[in-house]
Parts: sequence; C-alpha cells; structure tokens
Amino acid sequence: MSGHDNDDQALRDAQATAAAEQIHQAMTEGAMTFGDYPPEQAEQILASLPSAADLDTATVPTSVRLPLPLHQRLRAYADQHGTTASALIRQWVEQMLAVPDRPISLADAVRALSTLPPTQNQDRAA
Repeated sequence: MSGHDNDDQALRDAQATAAAEQIHQAMTEGAMTFGDYPPEQAEQILASLPSAADLDTATVPTSVRLPLPLHQRLRAYADQHGTTASALIRQWVEQMLAVPDRPISLADAVRALSTLPPTQNQDRAA
C-alpha cells in the first residue's frame, strides 16, 4: 500500500471512530433511543402510507439496458410522436402482456399484414 493509500485508510478509520463515539455518547445521554413509536405517531405514520389502490397506479423505476443505436431510435420515435421513451416502453410492455399466449409473434403478424393489397374501401373514403 502506498503512503497516500495509508493516509486515506487512516482518515477513514478516524472518521469511523469519531462517528462511533458520537453514537455512543448520544445513546448514553438518552439523545438517541430505540423503541416503538407512541400510538398517535404510529397511527399518523400508518395513515400516510399509500393505499392498495394507490399502489396499483404507482410507478416503479425499472432499469433497461439498450444498445446506444436502439436507444437513439427509441428517443427519436418518442420525439416524433410527442411522447417519452418511458411512456412508449410502458405502453409496449402493457400491449405484450395483455395477450400473453399469442399464436404468432407480433413481427410475423405485421409482416403478413404488410403483404395484403389495399382494400377498395380506402378508395371510397378519400
């Protein structure tokens, strides 16, 4: 270990010792106690927790790693459609989970539909 590393370790050790001494002193003086909340405070804390209905609509941060080119395409698509990448990802996940047992993949369905000729109704609508 170099002298600098030794100095850093000595500083960390001194800081940990000082923190431990402060905690010990606070506990000895009664400034830091551990125990149950008073009933009125416990009720207040419980009342502030979200309801089950709130939890159904709460969002949870989820990390997804994408290759940079795919991320750039996602952001560009979101910008073009006036939304965010997060909103698109949520929408796409919901769509995929809505019908979990698809007989064919979405890509196969799109490929098949793209080969169909336009219908006559499109000409009449114009």
